Amino acid sequence: MSDRSWQLFNCLVHLAEELLGWFEQALPVEIQSQLTMPLSAMIADSQETLMRPIHYPPLTEAETTGSVRAAAHADINLITLLPAATAIGLEVQDNQGQWHQVPGYKDDLVVNAGDMLQLATQGYYRSTAHRVINPSGEAAKQSRYSMPLFLHARPEVLLAGVTAQSYLQERLKEIGLLPEESKADELNAV
Repeated sequence: MSDRSWQLFNCLVHLAEELLGWFEQALPVEIQSQLTMPLSAMIADSQETLMRPIHYPPLTEAETTGSVRAAAHADINLITLLPAATAIGLEVQDNQGQWHQVPGYKDDLVVNAGDMLQLATQGYYRSTAHRVINPSGEAAKQSRYSMPLFLHARPEVLLAGVTAQSYLQERLKEIGLLPEESKADELNAV
């Protein structure tokens, strides 16, 4: 990564620590008292935090405008910070299941709650379901770039009785990014 990318990474991590502190302050006392540590401390020095540049190329004639480009999902981590992408397309789902376009103003920062935050706060903060749809008109002829920062809890952090590492491994297996252990692997481990 370039120096500017590292500067952005570090600024966003510090912002995330502050945001998580605010999220914690807003929790009901009974949920706050169940946290195994402050939310902001969960991401401190986490080697799991990841900045991922994403390129959506211009559409070809084979692709339909308005169709789904990145399927609906929620992020596994605690929170995701997304500086404004270079073009619109991001949508979030509300509590009634309706999709809403996220405006793409250049100074915006989108904050998504992730599954780990939902787990740690006993569902008080729900994961943000989101997707990316294909643009139309002139925007369809342009590339779209985004660079989300996925803030993960350190592997040893307990999230409602399960470590962040084991939760992450379980979720990655569920979505097919990690292979399931075979029975032979389990027997060899014994």
